Amino acid sequence: MPKRDKTLRKLLKDMDREERKLYKQAVEAKKAYNYTEATEKFRTLVNSIYDSAERCYVLNQLGEVQMASGNVTEAKHSFRHAVSVAEPVMLIEPLIDALCGLGEAYRVMGQPERALEAYNKALDHARRSKDIEGEAEALAGIGATYEDTEDLDEAQMYLRRALEIAERIGDFERQAYIHANWGNVCTDREDDTEGLRHYETAYALFIKLDDKEGMAWMFGNIGNVFKESDEDKALEHYQKALAMNTEIGNLRGQARDSNNIGNIYRAQDDGEKAMEYYTKCAELAHKVNAYETEAIGIYNQGTVYVDREEFDKGIECYRKAARMFHDMGAHEKAEICESNIKGIEEAKPSSERTASGGEGSSLTIGPGGSLTIGPEGVKIEGNVEIEGDVSFEDGEVVIGGDDEGIAFEETEEENRGVHHESK
Repeated sequence: MPKRDKTLRKLLKDMDREERKLYKQAVEAKKAYNYTEATEKFRTLVNSIYDSAERCYVLNQLGEVQMASGNVTEAKHSFRHAVSVAEPVMLIEPLIDALCGLGEAYRVMGQPERALEAYNKALDHARRSKDIEGEAEALAGIGATYEDTEDLDEAQMYLRRALEIAERIGDFERQAYIHANWGNVCTDREDDTEGLRHYETAYALFIKLDDKEGMAWMFGNIGNVFKESDEDKALEHYQKALAMNTEIGNLRGQARDSNNIGNIYRAQDDGEKAMEYYTKCAELAHKVNAYETEAIGIYNQGTVYVDREEFDKGIECYRKAARMFHDMGAHEKAEICESNIKGIEEAKPSSERTASGGEGSSLTIGPGGSLTIGPEGVKIEGNVEIEGDVSFEDGEVVIGGDDEGIAFEETEEENRGVHHESK
């Protein structure tokens, strides 16, 4: 029996009858994905128990439920509360779990430096106390955080160490989490075959655990593998993920899935549907304080505006996303936003043709302008400028009184387009 299961059995035995009953009801609600009821019952327990070990364990359970429902800020508070209770009296197991929970909350909030600080503290405590379950949890969290920051060699090293321990102790939940994040490392390296193998392994483990949140997560990741090669297959997986996360009330997952669906519709040139899902992504993420996902949704709204040539609105979205990325320490993503803004502002689609002749005469056709000479005469539209002696005779343009010295010169400032990357 895993060490933490033994600890739980002892804690339950020490609780009084009403507390034990309330705890079991909270766990059942959590298993049924009734996060609202589970949150209420765990909160009631926290306020009614005074034993430090019991209090820490319940606070960690509360934090897990809040993370699952997407209430990341509230989860952070619960884990920090657990740390504040456990640390002074060195309750090592709940302290390690609380620090790992805190690391995960910081990851989701886009604060990798704080996440690594929490995970490394947990790892230090786990190694000192020879808590191998805690060591695997901390190593896996560090690996996932390095994947977030695209330090892929470090990510793989920590994930490999975590998987070795998780397999040795038979921790299937940890194995699933590790395979999922290892799959991310592989796809970051454009090794989709190996990435898919890890995702499918994780999916099988989540089925074994009857973990719908994990299954939805893998539907989304498998969709990511196919988004370039088979858009319809990718969309099918994203929609399955969204349906499952909607069923279990996982708002953070719904935000992520909505963004992925928006990416597919944008790739299919359906800007209206893309904007619908990007907006849904940003709104859901904002509701649960998933700041990085919200910033990505806003960024991608900007890409649709740019596609529509509504450049001012695009710039507004990019600026907002850049501020959010900078605030959470994701400076490389912020720089992409800023690069896009610079590209828009520098891209001046000003192509013009100028015909000039003697005596300062010229004819200039600018962007949006046209000049047509046909059987019915001359038709001039839009941005056309005529200076000096310019006439139209026998279907030709005569500038400066004769056709000698007439030079057509094309001056064009290249429209380099706007660089924007979908997240």
